[in-house]
Amino acid sequence: MKFAAFYILITFGFLFISCKDKDPSVDPEVEEETSKPASAYSSAVVREYADLQLKMINNTPGYSSPVAARSIAYLSLAAYEAMAPGMGKYQSLAGQLQGLDEVPQPEAGKEYHWGMVVNASQYYLMKNLYSTSFDVLKAQMDTLRKKYEVQFDVGIGVDAKERSIRLGNDIGMAIWEYAKKDGGHEAWNNNFPQSNSAFSGPSKWQPTGAEKKPLLPQWKDVRSFLAKNSSITSNLEKPFSFNADSEFFAEAQQVYGTAKNINEAQKSIMQFWYDPVNTSYTPAGHQLAVINSFVNKENYTLDQAAVLYLKIGIAMHDATVTSFKQKYATNIMRPQTYINESIDPSWQSHLAASPSPAYTSAQATLVTAVAEILNSEFGENYVFEDNTKAGTAPKRAFKGFGVYAKEARQAQLYAGITYPMSVNKSEEQGKEIATNVLELKFEAPVAITDTSSNSMRIRRF
Repeated sequence: MKFAAFYILITFGFLFISCKDKDPSVDPEVEEETSKPASAYSSAVVREYADLQLKMINNTPGYSSPVAARSIAYLSLAAYEAMAPGMGKYQSLAGQLQGLDEVPQPEAGKEYHWGMVVNASQYYLMKNLYSTSFDVLKAQMDTLRKKYEVQFDVGIGVDAKERSIRLGNDIGMAIWEYAKKDGGHEAWNNNFPQSNSAFSGPSKWQPTGAEKKPLLPQWKDVRSFLAKNSSITSNLEKPFSFNADSEFFAEAQQVYGTAKNINEAQKSIMQFWYDPVNTSYTPAGHQLAVINSFVNKENYTLDQAAVLYLKIGIAMHDATVTSFKQKYATNIMRPQTYINESIDPSWQSHLAASPSPAYTSAQATLVTAVAEILNSEFGENYVFEDNTKAGTAPKRAFKGFGVYAKEARQAQLYAGITYPMSVNKSEEQGKEIATNVLELKFEAPVAITDTSSNSMRIRRF
């Protein structure tokens, strides 16, 4: 009888606990997680898509640096949005990015494989962004998609697999439709849509190389991701003048003197940072390659990689838009044109300048913004090597991202393709852009909804 009584007592105890766990007063929106978190997966899938994208940038006609930065940004946005529901404390950036109102969300309480979701999102968007690439590269997209569908198809049911692929496709489609409305859609088809007649004049940009039309003058009107970055403006720091006593003449004189007296170490820096279209990754692709190496070196998980790629992608895209806005607002000739007219008629810059006005430098703005993001990620004293030019140039070692960005900016002066004031203003712009990106609310706000028991319930909304 004592044993029976004990058994009854234990049984009622379990029933009490069970009923307490199913207390109907608990917020019904707090659901049990049935999917593995994104942090359980390797970053390999996004790294491989990034590697493939580098091949696309280097081999797809029309992929100048602004176009490349745009594609990198949208692919990173699709990857992040594909994984945000499986990243615990993170949230969609819908409502924070200009024009992004909503993104498809997973069904509540259903199982998803976040690696499979991101695989589908990257494939869908990449095949649209790089639709004009060569067939051999398109075939590599198909191969990569199939590789990860097979690799991820372990221990997952048919319904969860189909549901994950469907969500990834839906997110890829949503980001594609979002991208089509930004003013830069299909710019790869024509990087030079206007003649130079609209930009010519006594102080205005003039061609210094084979290309006689200005590069992407409409890029100044492309939508940036962040409204704050759209509002960054800058007047010409030193008024244009051919007067030998003017501040502008002194700027050109400094370029002329620096380029004429360049040493071997400076030549190496200049060549290392030279990323021309269709023969390199472009400045934007160069940075993507560096980020890929960090993600691999630090053994990032899928969620960690998604956040970093997106911060970098947004920063690079907005940097090019901001810089091009300044370029075509001020419309200042390159140093070679100025020096030929006022100092030395036979002088030429060491490297070909981008066919665009000199103020501000898109590359200097972009690399500075990236360096500031990396400072926040790894710390200012992070020691690393940049080996993106393997096979064509020796790798370079850097003791911190400030040194890295400074070298990229100085390379423009060594080459003789921009003015010191342009480099300085580009540094300011890049840092401001990065600050704005780092203010994004990636993590969802937290509210305490129940403190009546010993264990608090926390809900994210």
